[in-house]
Amino acid sequence: MIEAPRQKTPHKTYSFGDFTLDLTGGCLLREGTEVKLRPKSFEVLTYLVKNSGRLVSKEEVIGAVWRNTFVTDDSLVKCLKDVRLALEDESQQHVKTVPRRGYIFATEVRENSTVAQDSFSHEQIASFPVEIQRAKDDEGSTSPRLEIVELPRSVLRPGRLKNFPRAALVIVIAAFVLSSAALFTFRRLNNRLTDPSAPITSIAVLPLKNLSGDPTNDYFSDGMTESLISALSKVHGIKLISGSTVFQFKGRAVDLREVGRQLGVGAVLEGSVMKSGETVRVDVRLVSTADGRVLWSGEPQERALHDIFALQDEVARRVVAGLSVKLGREGEMLLAKRYTDNVEAYQAYMKGRYFWNKRNEEGFGKAISYFQQAIEIDPNYALAYAGLADTYILKRVYALLEPGETLPQMEVKARSAAEKALEIDETLAEAHTSLGLIKATTANDDADIEREYKRAIALNPNYATAHHWYALHLNDLARFDEAIAEINRAREIDPLSLVINSDVGIVFSSARRYDEAIAYFKKAMEMDPNFPDAHAMLGWTYVRKGMYPEGIAQFEKARTLFGSPTSQLDGLIYAYGMSGNRREALKLLDKLKKLSAQKHTQIPWENWVYIYVGVGEHDKAFELLEKAHHDGLSVKRLLDTPYLDPLRSDPRLADLRRRVDLPPSQ
Repeated sequence: MIEAPRQKTPHKTYSFGDFTLDLTGGCLLREGTEVKLRPKSFEVLTYLVKNSGRLVSKEEVIGAVWRNTFVTDDSLVKCLKDVRLALEDESQQHVKTVPRRGYIFATEVRENSTVAQDSFSHEQIASFPVEIQRAKDDEGSTSPRLEIVELPRSVLRPGRLKNFPRAALVIVIAAFVLSSAALFTFRRLNNRLTDPSAPITSIAVLPLKNLSGDPTNDYFSDGMTESLISALSKVHGIKLISGSTVFQFKGRAVDLREVGRQLGVGAVLEGSVMKSGETVRVDVRLVSTADGRVLWSGEPQERALHDIFALQDEVARRVVAGLSVKLGREGEMLLAKRYTDNVEAYQAYMKGRYFWNKRNEEGFGKAISYFQQAIEIDPNYALAYAGLADTYILKRVYALLEPGETLPQMEVKARSAAEKALEIDETLAEAHTSLGLIKATTANDDADIEREYKRAIALNPNYATAHHWYALHLNDLARFDEAIAEINRAREIDPLSLVINSDVGIVFSSARRYDEAIAYFKKAMEMDPNFPDAHAMLGWTYVRKGMYPEGIAQFEKARTLFGSPTSQLDGLIYAYGMSGNRREALKLLDKLKKLSAQKHTQIPWENWVYIYVGVGEHDKAFELLEKAHHDGLSVKRLLDTPYLDPLRSDPRLADLRRRVDLPPSQ
């Protein structure tokens, strides 16, 4: 090998805490061990570190990192999530978000610069003999690399390179190496994308068709679909689409390639179920959405009803094998996990989920009955308890109560059911998710609520509801960047969910990014013009912008769609009050009070706070806030909402913020 004199260049690093940001090496180190970061995430961290102690706006960071490239805020949010994950910075000790203003790198930074013998001058490089060699990578493929080698003397005889400018030689060599590497990378990537044997890691389980001829058996075919989704969702390395999205294809003739494009998946599982007496027949196949290839298809399986669990296990395993995913020991255990061995309990649970998904008063009533029936048959059926918890907490959220029921009763019943589910099986993601929402409505420990959601996501990263409800919790805490990242993850898993697509708008509206919020609500309405939640939240967003007539029109539309006598009265009262029409606001307030005094119509306490703010009765609003704080309820999540903007100058709000450990209003 030819030894050449080297030129001294500075080696620059920044140190903070246990970390070292190596700008020369382009890597992040923790006590000498590299922490992986994507290139753009590394650039974002570098910019924040270089500007440590200074507030930088998101526009400034985007302009510095992406320069003349147009990107949305989502790109920055994803990078910040990567950075916080790499730094284990969930509590924002390093990178602090300042709501509506930007970010501060708050940790003390030490700048280091050393001199290392690590480079050659252009003149030295131009004098070296070179040749292009190929080296095998980890997968056996070859890639070009530049090496300093000793060439035959005949090549190096005097005069051979004498008339070739050295700078030009450097450029030619560099261009050849870079172009060769780029061509190699492109060919390799293209081969992976078009190679039929390349593993597929994203899948949608389409609703299995009920071939029994009896519509009352829909619960069974739907339940089989849900069971397969549940089993496969726990396998790490597979991206799975949520049931609420795939069930929108039920009963429809679909083009599998279009399904793949619409859902962003590489394969779909489709087939049928026929339940006849005590016999079940299942026929499924796994199909590539890229070219329609059948990745796996077996003979129809017919089993006795009591053997249904073994049948589900077999189908799930064969799907995983068809996807060429390596399970590992943990994956094998997760796939083999059963929540009950009793077929009757299983059927009752499936019926419960079938009616729970209807999201209406009648459906909730039947769901509770079937979940309780499943528990009577198998008292250790954790999923049935989780189903009960989900039903009770949504009855509270939707305020769909039977005569004699109260909102606090629903909260107590929901908590009891969720805790029982976790007592039986602490690893049940559904129960942790339910408990997170329950605690958010009854407690004031934000860290505890967050732990429940994070635990659920760690147990089942494909559970869209966990990402969805966690996003709303982050939204309540005004951690909008993180909320947007989580709600977008929920949307990836459940892309056709109306409520998730609509709730993306809620996050942007809470962040006072009203125009973006309006665009998302309208997108949800394109999916279903009669989706009431989107109309309701669009109404609130218009009102926040001061567009009162438009907001009132949306509230009236949502009121018609919900069909409840009290629906949207709180929004209408707020809108009329804020617009200056206090007479109409008080008229509707009187109507709401009369309705809420009737048998089972109740309004959550936080809605009354908004109502009193809207009609200008600020003393009553503060009375409710103080009582809730005294009772240990979660007040913090209300204090940054745009609903309370009319109270910003009131010293009582500043005092309450101080007592719940919130910074002063901006």
